[in-house]
Amino acid sequence: MDLRNPFPDDENTDLTPRVVLAQRRANLVWLVGAIGALVAAGAVSFVAQTSDRTTPVAVEIEAERIASAIDLSAKSAHVQADGVAMTPMVRAAIETDAATMNDVAKNEIHLALNPGETLEVFQVRGESATTLLRWPASATPLRPISGHGTRLENSGKSSLDVVAGAPIDPQGERKAEVGGEVAMSIPVDLALTRQHLSALVVEASLVGAGQPLALVAARAGVGETTQVSFPVQPSADWKLPTMRLTAEIANRRPRWIAPARYACVALSGMMLLLFVFGLRRHPL
Repeated sequence: MDLRNPFPDDENTDLTPRVVLAQRRANLVWLVGAIGALVAAGAVSFVAQTSDRTTPVAVEIEAERIASAIDLSAKSAHVQADGVAMTPMVRAAIETDAATMNDVAKNEIHLALNPGETLEVFQVRGESATTLLRWPASATPLRPISGHGTRLENSGKSSLDVVAGAPIDPQGERKAEVGGEVAMSIPVDLALTRQHLSALVVEASLVGAGQPLALVAARAGVGETTQVSFPVQPSADWKLPTMRLTAEIANRRPRWIAPARYACVALSGMMLLLFVFGLRRHPL
């Protein structure tokens, strides 16, 4: 044994490949770190998206509530319109004049309408429709509605009304000359929906029934908001236009989410640059 070389078996050992391999492995740490930072950014984004899922669900429930309220008003309006149209005295008086129809309304029909409801009876001759009765007399005039039609009226005064029609068949022999129509208007009760939405959103409107109907007036100074929109789908039997409930929801995500996401992306980019720099020095 040569005392000058106590390790004869390692006399051909070269440390350079080992050092390079170790440096390459160390360089991979930057790549792993970059991937981890990107995953963390994605996780933060997921938290941002899921931080408040309950409010959109609650707004969607209110859209369903509006549809149910429209259905309820439409059914009630049709029942009342049909009841008036089928009254024998109304069928007889449709061929007369307004004074006669008013007497029939006071003495025979005994109308007892709820606040906001309006009844109008039209005498129809050809294409011409003449009002014989409007109850109450001070109510806003209604437009004629043919057959058993249904329509929505948005007065622009934060109210929505359902108008239902019913044809009147006269009892006389001049059916081809004289006919009649009943138009019954009933307001849609949106009070509960307005109350719920005011606690959920910063602004809400019903779109599709004429001009947008404001349900919650816009509030200033709220900050960043997110818009959501859900269909309002009453029964298809009424053949009403397509409507949607749109609302602006205040973002309730924690304030640290955005800075944390940007920091993760920046850290990932920095680590990726370090990996590329190390890769140029020690190619794989």
